[in-house]
Amino acid sequence: MTSPVRILLVGLALALAFAGGYGFASWRLLAPIPSRVVTGAVVPEGIAADLHKVLLIPDDFERTAQLNALLAPLGPDALPAVRAAYDSVILDLGDVEIVQFVQWWGRFDPEAAFDWAR
Repeated sequence: MTSPVRILLVGLALALAFAGGYGFASWRLLAPIPSRVVTGAVVPEGIAADLHKVLLIPDDFERTAQLNALLAPLGPDALPAVRAAYDSVILDLGDVEIVQFVQWWGRFDPEAAFDWAR
C-alpha cells in the first residue's frame, strides 16, 4: 500500500472514530434523568411534604437554596418530619442535601446526627 493511501485510510478511520464518539456522547445526553422518588414512600403533610418537593427539584443550585431556606428556621421538634422527607427520596453518598441535613441536625443533637451520617 502506498503512503498516501495509508494516510488517507488512517485519516478516515480517525474521522469515523471521532464521529462515533460524538454520536454516542450526544445520545447519552438525551438519556432521561432517573427519578429520586422512593416508590411507595408516604410523606406526611406540612413541612415533610414541602421538603419532599424541594428535594425533587432537578436544578442543584435551586434545590440547595430552597432546602437551606426551609431547614434554617426549624428546631429539633421538626426532626421526624425532616427525616420522613429525606427517607422519601434517593440521595447519593456525598450529595449536598445530606451534608445540609446533618449540619442542621447537628445543631441540637450532634451525636445522633453523626451516628446517622456514619
